[in-house]
Amino acid sequence: MTINRREFLKRAYQIGGLAGLYAMGGQNLINEALAKSTFISGHVSGGSYANWNETDEAGWGDSVNVNICLAQATTVANEISQGVLTGANLIYTQNGAIAGGDGTKRPFDGVDDMMSATNVFANTFLSFDDPTFLIIHKLDTVNKNSYDTGVNYIDCTGNTEMLHTKIQFNNDGDNTLGILWKDAGAYAANTETVDVIPLTGIVYIYQQANAGKIQAGWDTVKRTAWADIPAGQKLSVTATLTWAGVDFDTNRYVVGGLGTAKPAWNWHYSIFAKKTLEQISA
Repeated sequence: MTINRREFLKRAYQIGGLAGLYAMGGQNLINEALAKSTFISGHVSGGSYANWNETDEAGWGDSVNVNICLAQATTVANEISQGVLTGANLIYTQNGAIAGGDGTKRPFDGVDDMMSATNVFANTFLSFDDPTFLIIHKLDTVNKNSYDTGVNYIDCTGNTEMLHTKIQFNNDGDNTLGILWKDAGAYAANTETVDVIPLTGIVYIYQQANAGKIQAGWDTVKRTAWADIPAGQKLSVTATLTWAGVDFDTNRYVVGGLGTAKPAWNWHYSIFAKKTLEQISA
């Protein structure tokens, strides 16, 4: 039997740990999957986000700098990401009994659905002075009642440092993309895009920090360079974060998060990287 080792272990985990392993095929199949060392790393060095088909965790990026999590569970379950980290630090923990999806996306109910990760996960990408990081979320059907809804919300004890990228209402009651952060106890001014996010169809949310800038943007098609995102759909703020040594140990909502409202959308995937959009697309 031909089997992708990672997919086998993921499915087995989702249906019940060791018992799930046996349910998926018994000891012989376990041995076969574990023996396929060629599947230990799904990332192929030299791959590119630009060429990625967005349906498979394998075959692109590099496992040192890029972590990806697809919304694959078809029942209420956690998801297992891939790249950069290991073990429990790869797990996206579901909060709010997020319903299973069709294997390519999962619905967030607008009540209490969020995905969280460990502090080790958050620190790996954020805990630096003037960090270089990139966060991408692919969503669809973003609810209009999204006032102050966290796309992700990550902070530390005492809330002295915080990253909050969110969908929010503008003065006309339409959804825009905003970004707010906190450094050394001081809030940055909330900044939002001019153009509004559509309520139907695919929406990509991009956030990155690099070389004294913090940026956020959205588009309805996959972008591989910041310059290609239309001007009204992105923002850029000059800021040099001083997050070295910060333990992001409190709210670590990597999909969804704290806000006046909770996410109501379909979630397809998320990417966290220690590179810029251009670098992972090269």
